[in-house]
Amino acid sequence: QDARSGRAAIQDHKEKIWAQERPASIQLENIRVQSADSGFQVTFLQRYQGRQGYTDTGIKSLILEPRPDSFRIVRETWRPLSSS
Repeated sequence: QDARSGRAAIQDHKEKIWAQERPASIQLENIRVQSADSGFQVTFLQRYQGRQGYTDTGIKSLILEPRPDSFRIVRETWRPLSSS
């Protein structure tokens, strides 16, 4: 999964992926939050399991920009957890 920036690119990617196989479970571990130029960087281990059996585990990083009542994801990256 490449890096995605902007709401439209992230939403488009999720719609395409979930049209193929919707998630059954998404687990987050080791959540870290750090300051970033535009808000916060949130990094965590993500364990994904699809409803038809697909699984993956990787490190996800989100850049969150504060909004008056919420946060907006402005960038998302994911890389597989190395087996070494």
